[in-house]
Amino acid sequence: MVVMFDLRWKTASDQNRIDPGAAISEDGGHSWKRITAWNFNDSKISLRRAMDPTLLYNSIDGSLYVMHGTWAAGTQNWYRDRLSYFNQNIWAATIYKSTDGGLSWQKNTEFSNTVNRDVFMKVQKGVGNPTIGFLGGVGTGIVMKDGTLVFPIQTAHREGIATIIMYSKDNGKTWDMPTINNALAPNPSSLENMVFEIDNKLVMTGREDNGKKTRWAYYTEDLGQTWHVYEPVNGFSATTAAPSQGSSIYVTLPSGKRVLLVSKPNGNGNDRYARGNLALWMLDAKDPN
Repeated sequence: MVVMFDLRWKTASDQNRIDPGAAISEDGGHSWKRITAWNFNDSKISLRRAMDPTLLYNSIDGSLYVMHGTWAAGTQNWYRDRLSYFNQNIWAATIYKSTDGGLSWQKNTEFSNTVNRDVFMKVQKGVGNPTIGFLGGVGTGIVMKDGTLVFPIQTAHREGIATIIMYSKDNGKTWDMPTINNALAPNPSSLENMVFEIDNKLVMTGREDNGKKTRWAYYTEDLGQTWHVYEPVNGFSATTAAPSQGSSIYVTLPSGKRVLLVSKPNGNGNDRYARGNLALWMLDAKDPN
């Protein structure tokens, strides 16, 4: 098993010196080897950071891919200073690959104002409002039944945020995003989205906002060019805590039944960012009841 996390060397803040960390277990989780996966940017700048990993296990060949958002400097969050981060080439999204179970990593590709910008700037939240920054949904990507590798993506635009997917149809050699002028934006605050495949639908689901307090779900059947509400999961599980990330994976039980597992805080009354009462839910994912 391989998990990845942020090595936040000085403080818990997002604006900090951060490197990618990995933990590897070869005995079913009884013991773990922890490593610095790689050092991001050897500069002495105290705020340089690679953070919020989205990890994808490629069952086709056993390789691992991980996406990080990276910033070479900057004191503000990824959305607030998105214009200067983009224009000054401070931001980049990177994908690294491991073929030895997470012990070593090599850069697969990068996306920034100067590298591969044609891939992400065609994702628009309204005509003339392109993507100028993105990172993964923070969690996991998947391999679809047809072999397509998929990362969930959060996008920052000149105006507003949205969500989309990044995919590879050639086993990780190249990556693309759909061309879309009305990128999906289920809430105005933060998406932190994950994906799963059910029948012929690729479903994307993500965090609550301060208004609805419930999780959202939409599906696509054309690799992200169009999206529709996925009723069996949309509006699921109101929380009394502040909005928060949750993990969603679609798995097969020993009985053969397929279920969606969702871990998220239900909240302990109005506990806001304490985000108490962490719960694991099991959903049919096809039946809204």
